[in-house]
Amino acid sequence: MLLPARNILLTGILALAVAAPSAAASPFTENDYWSYADRMQLRLDSTWDAKAGRYRPGGGGTDSMVNADMLVTHSLAALNGHDGAARNDARARSIARALVTDAYTTTKPRLGKASHRHAPGWTNSMHGSGEQHMVYDAAVAEGLAQAFRAREELDLPESTVELIVDRVRAVAAGSYWRYPALKLNQINWYA
Repeated sequence: MLLPARNILLTGILALAVAAPSAAASPFTENDYWSYADRMQLRLDSTWDAKAGRYRPGGGGTDSMVNADMLVTHSLAALNGHDGAARNDARARSIARALVTDAYTTTKPRLGKASHRHAPGWTNSMHGSGEQHMVYDAAVAEGLAQAFRAREELDLPESTVELIVDRVRAVAAGSYWRYPALKLNQINWYA
């Protein structure tokens, strides 16, 4: 079936528009990224609970992931010597400690779908109970890895550094993640 000439023309224009990058668009510089991170930090500041020492983003099982993501941001800001809202060493120290204690389970799996229960591992909650899924392990391990890299810049206490090493090592070596136990065909998560 032949397309009407108008449809062929529109299809061609659309293909060119998708294939050709805009001359006006330029890549972000490092300063552009930090400026964006600072603006987003200001939007998230209202979720910081100073008494609890962590972000409280609300329901939906996002506590561990949001705090882990913010730990990545705060840690990278420290590593890069950034001086802006995205850098908050005190919050990073508090979050790192909470992720290796409150969100971590060592001996028995927490609530959740039976196929995702495992110990050791992390949960989606930072206050005593929560569900488990491999995505929480991955997000928290990434946050803790960045905090470990920035341990000197963040002035992390040695006790927290030791717990980071212990917890990440224990989860990575646990039977839930150890080969050949592939979960949901996510072989790339092992990398």
